[in-house]
Amino acid sequence: MSLAVPATLLLARYVRTLMLEALREEYVVAAPVKGGTMGTALVRHVLRNSFIPLLMGTTLFVALIFGVHRPAG
Repeated sequence: MSLAVPATLLLARYVRTLMLEALREEYVVAAPVKGGTMGTALVRHVLRNSFIPLLMGTTLFVALIFGVHRPAG
């Protein structure tokens, strides 16, 4: 449990940075102008684009916690 707390905090900061970067993208700003809602833009664009790096980071974190590594050879 104590190993997970610092890594979780780092992952939360990483996700926050990803979300803020995605919110500044031109297609996210233009989505409500084209008739959609900001909520729809958040789900379709921001969360979708932030999920992939989040999944990769979480996978690497779990692999480090459990000591999973590539076999030599």
